[in-house]
Amino acid sequence: MRHPLPSTALLRGIPAFTGFPLEGRRFLAGLALHNEKGWFDAHREEYEEHVLQPMRAFVVEAGARLKPKVPRLCADPRVGGSLFRIARDIRFSADKRPYKTWAAARLWDGSGPGKDVAAGFYIQVEPEEVWVGGGLYRFEDDQLERFRRALSDPRALRALKALLGRLSDLEIGGEELKRLPRGFALGHPAGDLAKHKGLYAGAGLPAKTTRSARVLDEAVKVFEKLVPLAAWLTKEVVVGV
Repeated sequence: MRHPLPSTALLRGIPAFTGFPLEGRRFLAGLALHNEKGWFDAHREEYEEHVLQPMRAFVVEAGARLKPKVPRLCADPRVGGSLFRIARDIRFSADKRPYKTWAAARLWDGSGPGKDVAAGFYIQVEPEEVWVGGGLYRFEDDQLERFRRALSDPRALRALKALLGRLSDLEIGGEELKRLPRGFALGHPAGDLAKHKGLYAGAGLPAKTTRSARVLDEAVKVFEKLVPLAAWLTKEVVVGV
């Protein structure tokens, strides 16, 4: 499903990105200590000014920089669009804390069926770190089937190995099985890649950059490195062409 575009009024109301301010990270640290609705409501203005607004500005500017390399990139500065809700879904969780203690956003490749199953780019802001990355955090069942089919295709596997080789300075992640899945014996050319149930890469950014607009430059550098991985995943796993 195509995500509706944000209004021009919203976009006009978003100031230029100047970094993730110390006040916002102090808010997140405080929320970790007082994870309750009363505390959050009492500090809601801090959240909106020092966490939500910088995240919106980041999404808009990072999206504008990245779109030439990802033509169908979606960068929607709304909560529920690119911005993750800070409220946790506790309906089926034993952990009843009502709020996440980090802020996060994703920019996704709109070539596929929707943002929740799309490859894309991610930022997470915590009190002590900003982490950026990209890929697909977890494959849906049909995506996992297509991923393993791609690993059995010599052309697709060569392309994946080549682009991962260019990401040696980043952390490669994704939930993994303990054993190789059926159809992948020891010595298979895909190796441990076949254990993956998701595939992404990323890195923490230097703390000294996070309070200035430099963090945008550093994040976009990582995102640009990850464009080939997102494109491979979109083609082979999300769309499955």
